[in-house]
Amino acid sequence: MKITTKLSLIVLLPLLLLVGVGTVLVHFNRLLKTEAQRESVAVEAMRETFELNLLTHEYLQQRTARTEEQWRQKYGSLAELLRTVEFSSLTDQVTLAQARCVVEELKGLFAKLTASPVVSQGLEDRVVGQFLTESRSLASLTSALSRSASRARENAQRRANMLTLLLIGGMAAGVGTWLLLLSRSITRPIRRLHRGAELLAAGQLDQKIGSAARDEIGELSRAFDSMAESLRQRIAERDQALEELRRHRDHLEELVQERTAALARSNAELERFAYVASHDLREPLRMVTSFIQLLDRRYHAVFDAEALQHIHFVIDGARRMDTLIQNLLDYARIGIHGREFATVDCNQMIRTVFRHLAPSIRDTRAVIAVNAPLPVVQGDEVQLVQLFQNLIGNAIKFCREGVPPRIEVSGWSEGADWHFSVRDNGIGIEPRFFERIFVIFQRLHGREEYPGTGIGLAICKKIVERHGGRIWVESQPSDGSVFHFTLPQRPSAKL
Repeated sequence: MKITTKLSLIVLLPLLLLVGVGTVLVHFNRLLKTEAQRESVAVEAMRETFELNLLTHEYLQQRTARTEEQWRQKYGSLAELLRTVEFSSLTDQVTLAQARCVVEELKGLFAKLTASPVVSQGLEDRVVGQFLTESRSLASLTSALSRSASRARENAQRRANMLTLLLIGGMAAGVGTWLLLLSRSITRPIRRLHRGAELLAAGQLDQKIGSAARDEIGELSRAFDSMAESLRQRIAERDQALEELRRHRDHLEELVQERTAALARSNAELERFAYVASHDLREPLRMVTSFIQLLDRRYHAVFDAEALQHIHFVIDGARRMDTLIQNLLDYARIGIHGREFATVDCNQMIRTVFRHLAPSIRDTRAVIAVNAPLPVVQGDEVQLVQLFQNLIGNAIKFCREGVPPRIEVSGWSEGADWHFSVRDNGIGIEPRFFERIFVIFQRLHGREEYPGTGIGLAICKKIVERHGGRIWVESQPSDGSVFHFTLPQRPSAKL
C-alpha cells in the first residue's frame, strides 16, 4: 500500500468514525427528545388531572356556570393531551388506554351531574363517589405514566452516554491502532534506511536494506540497494583504474628521474665543457691579438691603408670574440661557480651597479630613479649585481635617438616573493619577441645599430631561475619596456 493511500486513510478513517458517531448521537438525541416529550406530556397530564380534581371539588361545592365552564375547558385540554401522546412500551400503552377510558368515564359522570339540577340525594352521592373514584384512578394512571416516562428518558440517557463513550473509545482505539501500525510501517523502514546510509557512509558498501514493502519507502530502499551496488562496482573499477594509473605513474616517475638525472649530467658536463673551452680559447685568442697589435705598431709605416684596415678588422674581430667568450664564461659560471646565498641589501648593491655603469650613464645623460627603499633579499650578491647591471645597461643602450634614457627601478613585497621592475623609455619590443629575447644569442637588431653578443638577457634569466624566481617583460614598440622579475623571500635551496 502506498504511503499516500495510508495517509489518505488516516484522514478518511476518523471522518468515517465521526460520521458513524454523529449518526448514532443524532439517533439517540432524537430518542431522548421523544422520551423527554413523553415525560413532559405525562407530567402535564398529571398536573391537568390534579387541577381537574380541584375543579371537580369546587364545582360540587358551588355548582356555578363559571366552574362548570372551567371544568369542561380543563377536561378538553386533558383529553387532547392524552389523545396525542404515544408510548413505546406495552405497559405504558395499556396504562395510556386505561387513562383514556377513565377520561371518557369522567366525561359521562360529569354530564350526569350537570344534566339535571334536581336529582335524588342518593343518586348524586353515588355519581359523586364514582366520579371521585375515577378521578383518583386517573391521577394514579397519569402519575404512573409520568414515572415510566421519566425512567425511560433516564434509561435512554444512560444508553446514549454509554454508547457515546464506547464509540469514542472505539474510535480512539481504532485510530490509535491504525496510527501505530502506520507509524511502524513507515518509521521502521526509514530507520533501516537511515542505518544503511550511515553504514554506507562509513565505507560498508556491502550493506543492503532488502525491503519488500510496496510503498514509496520500499521503492526508495530498493533504489538505495541498487545505488550501493552501482557504487561498489564503480569504486572497484576506480580502484582498479587507480592502481593501473599508479603503476604507470611510478613507471613514468622512474623514467622522468632517469631522464632528469641524465639531463642534469649532460647540462653539468656541457657547462663544464663550455667553461673549460671558453677559458682555453681565450689564451690563443689573446696571443693572436697581441701579435697583430705588435705587427700594427712595428710595421704601421710600411703597410698601406688597405693592409692597415685589414689589421684593424682582425683586431676588432678578436676583441669581439674575446667579449663573446667572456660572456659564455659568465653564462657557464652561473651554474658552476655560484656562491652560497647570503643577505643582500639591494640599496647598497644598486649603488655598486651605478659605479660600474658610470661612464655609460654620463655619456648618455641617463636619469635613473630608485623607488627606495629596495628590499633586503637572500641571494648571490655577485650574480644579482650582474642581473641589475645587464637590465639597466640594456635600458641605457636601447634608447631612442635624441632622447636621454629615463630609468626607474622599483622593488616591493608581493605574497611570498620580492617583485622587482626596471622601467625605461627606450625603443620598446614587439610582443611577438617577448620569449625570444631571453634565448641565448638571439638578437633583434644588427651589431651596427646596437653592440652586444645577445647573451645578456639569457644570463639574467638563468640568474633569476637559479634564485627560484621568474622574469618577463611588458613593452610596446617606441613606448619603452618594463622588465619584471621575482625572488623568493625564503629561498628553498641555495645553489
